[in-house]
Amino acid sequence: MGDRLRAVAASALQQAQSAPLCRIVDPAPLAVTLRDLEGAVVALAAHPAASTTLGAHLATVSPESALHLLIGPPGGISARALSDLTEAGWTPVRAGRRVLRAVHAATVLTAAGLAFSGRFGDTAS
Repeated sequence: MGDRLRAVAASALQQAQSAPLCRIVDPAPLAVTLRDLEGAVVALAAHPAASTTLGAHLATVSPESALHLLIGPPGGISARALSDLTEAGWTPVRAGRRVLRAVHAATVLTAAGLAFSGRFGDTAS
């Protein structure tokens, strides 16, 4: 899946011309993700039951902050994994009322993250 997501991201970034480069990593065990991103400035985990939205949370952080977005596997992030993420400093956020397939969630959340954080040049409202 990682190669396909990287190809979609590369194509979208090329079309946008000035969008910052996004890095998409292959699916990995949660323990590896937590270890590799320990101390991340803005670490967000997509979860449909989160109490805050992606846009609301990003309105509170600097556009210059490193932004890490995590989407779960098909079937979603388990309650245990969500607890581990929260303990590690990740903030659960929801993108909206719809639950998206992983390939779509990656694209939608990346675009929304870039827009809401002002990385496209203007902060979305």
